[in-house]
Amino acid sequence: MVTHSKRPDYRANPEIGRRKYRGKPAATSKAGPLTDSTGAPYARVVMKQLLIKSGGAVRRWHSTTIFALIGLAFLLPFATVTVGGCGPTTTTTTFSGAQLVTWSVPHNAGINGAASVEATVALVAAVLGFILAAFAVAKGPGWCAAAGLSATLLLAANVSSNADSVRFHSGYKLILFLFLWAAAIQARRAWRRRVGARRLRFQHEPQ
Repeated sequence: MVTHSKRPDYRANPEIGRRKYRGKPAATSKAGPLTDSTGAPYARVVMKQLLIKSGGAVRRWHSTTIFALIGLAFLLPFATVTVGGCGPTTTTTTFSGAQLVTWSVPHNAGINGAASVEATVALVAAVLGFILAAFAVAKGPGWCAAAGLSATLLLAANVSSNADSVRFHSGYKLILFLFLWAAAIQARRAWRRRVGARRLRFQHEPQ
């Protein structure tokens, strides 16, 4: 007598088939997130590096933009001077910063050669500051901003002393404001570099 083994009814109990052909569970990784040598999460380190690089680019292009605007401001009307008092020989002349630099201001405006020299110094400081900022030189743009600001102030004093009345226009006002802005920014960055260097020196000092 042949006996047949009773096969399980997979249709009646589908769980039997799933249990029979179920694969081994995938091994779960116990490794933690990627970290750098200091133990900080790798993603955080990468994000910090990206922020540092983007911040440096923003600072560099910010400085170059300021110095470029200073150079363009020399093309705007600079000042209007009146010479000769109230008599018949009174002359009123309006000139730009570019005319000062190229020594092309009319002679009857009462502008001497020193004013043109000071305007040239301010323009050279702006151009040099633009180049140094574009090449990410840390300390150079600050000296250029200080030199340009000093030349701009001396220029205004010189023009005012040789004329009966002076009315400064947008060109001079923009140059003065941008040099002030550049000098303030560079002074702040110099202070932060100094503080950072001091902290770094204290960290490396033996306890």
